[in-house]
Amino acid sequence: MPEDMPGAGVRALAAAVHDPPMEQHIYELVDTLAETYWRYRARHEAFAWLWNRHRHPQAQYRVLDVGCGTGGLLSYLARRVPMRAVGVDLFAGTLPYCWRRGIDAVGVADATALPFGAAAFDFVVTQDVVEHIADDHAALREIARVCAPGGLVLALVPAFQFLWSARDVELNHFRRYTIGQLAQVVEQSGLVVLHRTYMDAWLLPLLWIAILTAPRKPNGLTNLASDAAPGQVSWLNHALLAVSRAEAAAANRFGLPFGVSAVVLARKPIT
Repeated sequence: MPEDMPGAGVRALAAAVHDPPMEQHIYELVDTLAETYWRYRARHEAFAWLWNRHRHPQAQYRVLDVGCGTGGLLSYLARRVPMRAVGVDLFAGTLPYCWRRGIDAVGVADATALPFGAAAFDFVVTQDVVEHIADDHAALREIARVCAPGGLVLALVPAFQFLWSARDVELNHFRRYTIGQLAQVVEQSGLVVLHRTYMDAWLLPLLWIAILTAPRKPNGLTNLASDAAPGQVSWLNHALLAVSRAEAAAANRFGLPFGVSAVVLARKPIT
């Protein structure tokens, strides 16, 4: 791969070893569900729709997924849009999953010190990552740095601190966000917010009830079941996908006032 291309030499970064931000079995679960699980499918479709609506026409796009995990989103986008897909993650154990999906330009990197030149990418995505980083402002500034002028940044994080539970601690979260808090961090990085919304609104009351009624750990935090993936049963998975698709259509066009995730799409100014 030529050294001036985004992602050049990024495989070499895999030699850097970090403690995984999530446990290995969680990545294995994510990999098995990436193509079928209703929540991931609806999220990928929503991201692709937002990108398609706001991107400038190009023959090929340079796309970076910060916190690419097992590569499900990059693989989904690459099947639909001509692009050079690049991914980074803190955990080298995710890389074989990406390679199996044909995403070879992946490596280990810290979101606050990305190994790319300025303006290297036309679209930068980071989902369920920023909440893992103590200095979220530094991460968004770095993401903005590698985004090309006129390019887009999409960030998704877990929403609402009142939903905090022992599960957040197990996943090494530092915080949950309101949509306003996320938009503020994005804007302070030098980006212009184009769209902001919550996602998975219908899940919020269910999660809130679970937090109120679930048993608690000695530290007082709600002890939610950690490996539950509602919807793995085929008929239920299809039903929840239909609900999530309908909700995502409203979220993308109008924005939802609440949900368990917050999403911001922003553009880097040309001047």
